Amino acid sequence: MYLNNFIHQFHNAFNINIVSTVIKYANNVAFQKAQIGPHGVIDENIRKVAQHPLRSDHQLLSNAHWSNYFNYHICAYMNHYLKLKKFKYSSTIRSLNQIELLKYTETNHYDFHIDGDTNIHRTLSAILFLNNDYKNGELCFKNPMNDDEYIVKPVCGSLVIFPSNMFFPHSVKPISGGVRYTIVAWV
Repeated sequence: MYLNNFIHQFHNAFNINIVSTVIKYANNVAFQKAQIGPHGVIDENIRKVAQHPLRSDHQLLSNAHWSNYFNYHICAYMNHYLKLKKFKYSSTIRSLNQIELLKYTETNHYDFHIDGDTNIHRTLSAILFLNNDYKNGELCFKNPMNDDEYIVKPVCGSLVIFPSNMFFPHSVKPISGGVRYTIVAWV
């Protein structure tokens, strides 16, 4: 299957102390219903998850800190990914377009989708697993040529990077117990 040639999981990308501190942060911030696409549509039949944006210009220093921290480290991993996969990319990635902290609770999910299109210009996507003590909620990729599925096992502290284009539709299966925390980012 060609998908797994371009989906790379960096194990132990972030140590357990960092991810547990981010989860403590997540337990003390406000989340909102996640939107779909550039027009801010909320459709819980397609995407049911809570999101908390991380922004370097946020008034809360803890939010700005985590935004800067993950921007720096995820960009470094994306540059490493490009070298590993032998992509010809015009320059070094220095900044992410968007970083979000996601919280999936029971029955939360995200149907198959792609991260980049003509309205949302994204080249690479990254998903950081902050925990794995939940039931189901697998990250699943679908091969658009034959509908075969490729499941990425959630490993606490691992970072998954993949192209954001139409060849990498992916979903998060419904959670059936516990809480799933991830950081998602795009460039």
